Amino acid sequence: MKHFASLLSIALCAVLSYGQMETLDSPLKVTMCQLYEHPEQYVGKMVEVRVNVSGNDLALDDFSNQKSCSAYMKLHLELPQKATPAPGFSLVHGDAYNELLGNLHRGMNVIATFEGRFDPLFVWRDQKRVRIGEGADKGYGKNHRYDGRIVLRKVSDVQARSVPRR
Repeated sequence: MKHFASLLSIALCAVLSYGQMETLDSPLKVTMCQLYEHPEQYVGKMVEVRVNVSGNDLALDDFSNQKSCSAYMKLHLELPQKATPAPGFSLVHGDAYNELLGNLHRGMNVIATFEGRFDPLFVWRDQKRVRIGEGADKGYGKNHRYDGRIVLRKVSDVQARSVPRR
């Protein structure tokens, strides 16, 4: 009986570990509009989204979206080492991440695919800021100006364009 219980606990641990790996390795592919309109469905989940990123505070926006969304959030990327609570994963450093940083440093317009944990706090609906998440009291980022964040795990498919001078 002891032997059976040991085997059962080992199997259970393996299944749980596989489930956690599956979560990190299989993010939900979403659009920014999906995150804006249904943030409660994605709270704390690993998501993958293709968006523009800009500025020193890594603001996210989707300038390619032709569809009008019924809600809006100001989102930014946050590095895992700065996130509270800790995300339980590390940033994947690589060529794409270095390319992202280099292009941002040069003031380029950068579009990339980002994978990370989605942490929403507020959403704007019908011109009202509605609290939907738990965590920070006022918001995320510098001066608490963001309604939510994506804690970055991985970046890929980086494209950069020069910003036209005025």
